[in-house]
Formats: sequence, structure tokens, C-alpha cells
Amino acid sequence: MSSKITIHLYTKNRSLVIYSWNKRYHRSVFDNSRYPDGKVFENSYFTPRALDTVDKVFFVDNVLYHYRQVPNGLSKSVNGEKFVDLIWCLEETRKYYLEKNYDELYKLLMVFILDKCVDSYFYCYRNLEHDNKCYELMKFFKEKYGEYYKECCNRDVFGSWSERVKYR
Repeated sequence: MSSKITIHLYTKNRSLVIYSWNKRYHRSVFDNSRYPDGKVFENSYFTPRALDTVDKVFFVDNVLYHYRQVPNGLSKSVNGEKFVDLIWCLEETRKYYLEKNYDELYKLLMVFILDKCVDSYFYCYRNLEHDNKCYELMKFFKEKYGEYYKECCNRDVFGSWSERVKYR
């Protein structure tokens, strides 16, 4: 599938929408794409690869199932270490986009990664008293942000000032 179609499929308001819960796949998609073992936020790794293997996409306007949040679900039990998995999945997707020369997707992803590094850093900051690993994780997210920001500048991800405004 072309990267333009992929951009349209899982971007909304220039923000990545990479969830798996709102998509159905033909079983053949799993011949070449798999969720990584032992990771949370694994959909951020799987979805871009899955969309890249299909020739057709169908949209259904009807609600076919209900998404239910449970007390012990991921969205209710996030911690700093789980954010490390998110950054790993996004890092692997970054490499994938570079390998495929998907420049526009790469740019969108890098802005998303920077945002997630900041979110993760401040999540840890707010939870310092509850999680003794937060200092270590804050350092990790700060270093990753610095690496990615430099890469964005070197690859002209932000473009001119008017381009930067589009990403906000």
C-alpha cells in the first residue's frame, strides 16, 4: 500500500492513530507481520507493518463492537517502564520508515515520538514518590528526547517555521 494511503488511514489531525482495536485484518496479514512478544503498546509496532502489507482497505460506518475499559487494562495501569516499551516500538517503526523511505510518515512519527518522550518524562516526574525507578526512567526519556530532537533537526523534520506550526 502506498505511504499516502497509509498516512490517510492512520493519521488524524496530524497525530498518529496506531491502535489495533479499531481494525480488522485478513489472516494473511499475519503471514508477514506479527506483534512483538512481551511488549505493551505492541500495536504501535504492528499497525504500520500490517497496513503496509495490504492492497485494499474497507471502511465501515457502523459501530460493530464496543470498546470496554476495565480496571486492570493497560490504559488504567500504565507506568514508566511500560512507556519504555512504547518508545522501543516507536523506535522500531522509525527504523522501518527510514528503510522504506516513507518520509512523510517518518516526520509524523518523529513528532509523535518527541511528544511521547515528554509525556513519559512528566508521567515519571509526577509519580516519583510512588515509583523508585522514576529517576532512572526520567533520565532515559530525556536522553531519548535529545537524540530524537537532534535527528529531527538534522533531517529537517520541522522544516520552516510555518511547517512547525502544522505539527502542533
